[in-house]
Amino acid sequence: MPFKFLTLEVADRVATLTINRPDKLNALNDATIAELGHAIDEIRVDDTIGGVILTGAGRAFVAGADISELSGQTPVLGKARARAGQDVFRRFETCPKPVIAAVNGFAHQTRRSSGSPRASWEFCQATAAVSGCRASSARGARCNY
Repeated sequence: MPFKFLTLEVADRVATLTINRPDKLNALNDATIAELGHAIDEIRVDDTIGGVILTGAGRAFVAGADISELSGQTPVLGKARARAGQDVFRRFETCPKPVIAAVNGFAHQTRRSSGSPRASWEFCQATAAVSGCRASSARGARCNY
């Protein structure tokens, strides 16, 4: 499948999946999330692929959600968008093949703390390469400065 916001290259049984929106610091919009879902589904069933490297093009790994898509969003749409993203990243987490993240530059994560009626936000930034972890392992991480 051809992708608009990703590149997928396979060499020596290793798939390199690159989020390719460097002008937006690889912020995840709905289309990119959908493409990531298609890509991991292809990777999971392709017997010529033995492992996956997930990375970002340019000076950022992922800058988080593309907030330009969030304005005017209803709570129902926000919940649906969050669940769609969680579904895609769960497929990365449960991939039977090793998945590592080659984190380059910024890697922002934002999450709402649970159990609180008010939202509190946490931001995470990484500037070094990470290997040996699942692609979305940072989703549940808490990064304190």
